[in-house]
Parts: sequence; C-alpha cells; structure tokens
Amino acid sequence: MSNTLATTLRLSVHEHDVFVSASGLDGARSPVLCLHSSGLSGGQWRRLTKQLTRRGHPVYAPDLLGYGQTDAWRGSTRFETRMDLDLVRAIADKIAAPVHLVGHSYGGRLALGYALERPALVRSLGAYEPVAYGVLRSSGDRVGVQELEDYDHDGQFLDEEFGGTEPWIERFVDYWSGADTWNSMSTEARDGFTRSARKLFEEVKDTCFDTTSHRDVATLTVPTLVLSGADSRLSARRVCAVMAASNPAVQHVELEDGVHMSPLLSPLDVNDHLLAHIDASEHPAR
Repeated sequence: MSNTLATTLRLSVHEHDVFVSASGLDGARSPVLCLHSSGLSGGQWRRLTKQLTRRGHPVYAPDLLGYGQTDAWRGSTRFETRMDLDLVRAIADKIAAPVHLVGHSYGGRLALGYALERPALVRSLGAYEPVAYGVLRSSGDRVGVQELEDYDHDGQFLDEEFGGTEPWIERFVDYWSGADTWNSMSTEARDGFTRSARKLFEEVKDTCFDTTSHRDVATLTVPTLVLSGADSRLSARRVCAVMAASNPAVQHVELEDGVHMSPLLSPLDVNDHLLAHIDASEHPAR
C-alpha cells in the first residue's frame, strides 16, 4: 500500500492481513510492526510475516526513507534518524493499537527508540543486533567502542566525499558480512545498495553518533528480547550485552554460528525466537 506522510512523500508499507485457516483463530491478536536493516526494505520480513499472519497477527513492514518504494527524505536539512522515526510514528498512528515491534540492525535501533518514546503503545520489542551504539559510550564499554574506532582508523568511513561511493558501500557491506562479500554479490543485489547509497551513508553516519544511553534502556518497561550472533561483530554483540545488563526486562540470546545478517541468511532460527517472544508477550499468563 502507499500512504502520505507529508504532502510530497510517497510512503510504501507492506501490509499483510491475517491468514484464517479452516479451524479459525482463537481471537484477534496484536499487530506487528517490522523495521528492516540498512540497505534493505520491508520485504526482508517475508518469511516472518507469513508465520505471524498464520498465527493471527496483522503485519506492517514499511520501506524506510530512501528504500524500496518509499521516497527519500527531502529538503535542505541533513538526514537524521528522527525522520525515519517520524515515519514509524505515522504508521503506528494509522494502526491505532499497541504493537509488537521487530527490528534488525538500524531497524532495531528505530524500534528501541519508539519503545522508549511510547511504551504504552508497545506490546513487546524484539531486535536482532540493534545498532544503538550510544549505550557502549554511556556505559564505558571500551571493548565495543574500540572496535568501532579501529574500523574507521583512517578517518575515511565518515568522510562526506567518500561516503556513498561504491568503495564506501563495499567497505560497509564487508564489515557486516565478511571480506569480499560485496564482490561476490549479484549485480541486482549490488544495484539495490547503489540506488540508496546516499541515504545509506547519511543513516550510518547518524547511527555512529547515536545518543541512546544505557540509562535510557534501564527505563524500558516492555518485554524486550535482543538477539545477536556468536560470529557477528563485537560492537553489535556488546550493545546487546550492555542492554541486558542495564535492565532485567531485557533478555539477551546469542545464537551459535549466528552472524549479523542471520535474519536473512538463516531466518528460521531467528524467527523462532522472535515468534516465541511475541507469543509470550501476547499471552503472559501462559
């Protein structure tokens, strides 16, 4: 579907109704809002969506600004994460019911931001390696911060001229998925990143200066699950560990052999954990 966030903005949301089997459903279930990772689109949640709708959950998976069929941000101001958060708020307002939030990487950062801002409208939060780097700095987690600093050892990664170029995208993709991943990708996959290159750079740059504090996480009141991969980047794993250490309402599960892109590469294991978390939050008495 397409909606209008502002008079000149086209907003694309993958909206999925519940699948009703012959035996019917045991009552209406809360909607789920799924937020994708950098460089992808709401389509990354296809498999999870199918499982959720069969359980009776309506699902909304927007293309964030500059991705899929949603327009890029417009105007003279530099992109900031709050602009994507405005989009999330607009969709949540349209849903007009408390939602289960699911997010991956940058989408996990957005989901966390919304849960902190509007806890009364969130049933649960499930995030795979949310890149809320601010918690590393606020908690003094030098191990995680050091990896980020080492990655930009030459100061080029956040450079305005280098940012968004194909060598920059290659560096970004290979950071999260391993050396030579970019060169082994299909032309179609690489074209998808290239089309969104400038938004991707602006988004990553803003994320590097994330200000989420571990003290903010300590105020979370919604049931929260953070997942990480044992073979993923240390910075992302440390964010999950710090979040869990900051709040007993946050459960951290690290998946054996998991990597940062496991929600796409091995979704069955990731989805099983997310579904169990949503189900437990939907029916806490069980």
